[in-house]
Amino acid sequence: MDYALYKGRSYRGVISTGFGYYFAFFRQFFKATWRWALLFSVLFAAWAMLMAVRLPAVTATVMHEELVAQVGLQSSTAQQYLWTAGGIVLLALLCLVAGVLVAVKVLKRMNLLQKDQQEDLPRGWMKVLRQLIRPRYWGLLFMTLLLGGMILCILASICCLPVIILAVAHFLAQEGQLNGDPLGMPGYISSLSAITFFVTGFILLYLCMPMLMWLYYVYGSAVSFEREKSQLTNLNPPT
Repeated sequence: MDYALYKGRSYRGVISTGFGYYFAFFRQFFKATWRWALLFSVLFAAWAMLMAVRLPAVTATVMHEELVAQVGLQSSTAQQYLWTAGGIVLLALLCLVAGVLVAVKVLKRMNLLQKDQQEDLPRGWMKVLRQLIRPRYWGLLFMTLLLGGMILCILASICCLPVIILAVAHFLAQEGQLNGDPLGMPGYISSLSAITFFVTGFILLYLCMPMLMWLYYVYGSAVSFEREKSQLTNLNPPT
């Protein structure tokens, strides 16, 4: 497959070339990002544990105090709820930062790979963004992100099925405890959930990486179209 950056492509060509480029050089990307990916996975697992395990438990306590015991919300419970909510927000921001660092590593590796092909690379990613936000390329960018996003959403949904099942199980267990039923979750379920969330975060991060390649090739297609237009203008100057 031709992985040249500056080549006119349709949105389907951008997506197929981006996928091909990603899988062809996956080992290179993995070597450059696996440490940061592990950090992201740890943060994601901690965030998911708060969302799926800690938050339902605290919520069940709040509902028990207000609805069952019919007493005012205790200060300790309110502090637990606030600390849990704050931890969720903080870990989400840290996950975002770790994801951005992984993206930077991937982009640097892509630049090195393109230099091996002796192509004239863009100087700075602000130039790439300025090219992408031009209205004439919104259609190509929109269709690429729409179709590619649908593909990634399907893959991510399949990847997240264990997480969803465990989250629902924790919620139902806490609801049953609120209604007076014994907590029917085995003791190892927390460790199993943490491991599942960690692996899922690691896989999800690498599932989303092709999005960077698509933006890269959308930029290359836009520059290629500009060059072709300039050449046609030079060959047929206005009279």
